[in-house]
Amino acid sequence: MRTGPGEEEFSEWLIKLGNGELPSNENDEIKLPTACISDGNLADE
Repeated sequence: MRTGPGEEEFSEWLIKLGNGELPSNENDEIKLPTACISDGNLADE
């Protein structure tokens, strides 16, 4: 996955995700940033 200019924070989050460094709960679930959650049809977004 690639990120664009100005997306340094998201880029670092992706690296932490890939390295398994994000905090998780007892079920090994992580909290996703709101911008990563969609309730619509992704093909339309």
